[in-house]
Amino acid sequence: MKFNIFTYEGFKDTNIGDYIQSLAARQFLDKENIAYIHRDKLNDVNYESKAIMNGWFSHYPENWPPSDKIYPLFVSFHINSAVYDTLLSDKSIEYFKKYEPIGCRDKTTAEKLQEKGVNAYFSSCLTTTLGYKYHSAKKSDTIYVVDAVHYIPESQRRLQKYKFALLYLLNMKGINRFIRSIRADGIYNVNLSPKYYDRFCRIVRSYLVVKKLLTKEDLKHVQVLSQFYSADEIPTNEARFLKAEDFLRKYAEARLVITSRIHVALPCTGLETPVVFLQNMDDSIESTCRFKGLLDLLNVVKIKKNKILESPFTLPFNIESISNPNTFRSFANDLIKKCLDFIQLK
Repeated sequence: MKFNIFTYEGFKDTNIGDYIQSLAARQFLDKENIAYIHRDKLNDVNYESKAIMNGWFSHYPENWPPSDKIYPLFVSFHINSAVYDTLLSDKSIEYFKKYEPIGCRDKTTAEKLQEKGVNAYFSSCLTTTLGYKYHSAKKSDTIYVVDAVHYIPESQRRLQKYKFALLYLLNMKGINRFIRSIRADGIYNVNLSPKYYDRFCRIVRSYLVVKKLLTKEDLKHVQVLSQFYSADEIPTNEARFLKAEDFLRKYAEARLVITSRIHVALPCTGLETPVVFLQNMDDSIESTCRFKGLLDLLNVVKIKKNKILESPFTLPFNIESISNPNTFRSFANDLIKKCLDFIQLK
């Protein structure tokens, strides 16, 4: 029987974090048994198959629920607040009840399903199991800063553009180092043109935050990455999976990772790489509804604009003293067992 692995083509932008979620499922499978299918077109599947249903399915909710040709394992499943009406409809609840219990990536999703009478529980995220395949004993001196600030709603406002330009001029040397670093893969574009101006603003703010977290010496070891690309920068699913694996290998060997993206932070937790998660207090409800339960697995630093609001560590960091909470491990072990048992199930 084929196992479906999800792809995410067809959008103007691509989030490599989505492909990292797919790798978390793919790591347990033999390649010859894999069928690649768009996450939002599971209703079109016309062959008997299985699927590990980790992730969220909100971009085309009209295509939910999936085809009855798919036998699903619900673990690390998320229902976003933007699609509660569709994914908590009577039709959807009837579907969930056929495949109970439903393992949920966040406690909010579990609570919403429980309110509808579905047997649901908090499973944590499947990306915390990525150490199963991608763990590395080799470590480098590199500190990866990955989308430290991803959301700047005011970046396109006229007066704010002048503000970011001024901040750049005042911190030009450090910000230019960040820009050179993120351009190093030869794919990622950032400049002052309208198309990439938001990227420029994110790097400016990322630098202003990170320089408060790290010593001047540790800043010399920073490499800047982004998991968000335009679709034309990495146009094929094959290239996106390769980029996702490249990121995982980098994270596995890192001295420290600093990020605002849960699909950087949670994989690093599973890889046993020290990681600091930056919780942006300006984030939208569509973003923050994903966090309940997951933040307990992470070192969380709260930020708002350029300010550090709260940190579990003295600033600047003594990196050698940073270790991840061990709370993820029992969830990860349970997820690994469930996935392996599901794959063996006839």
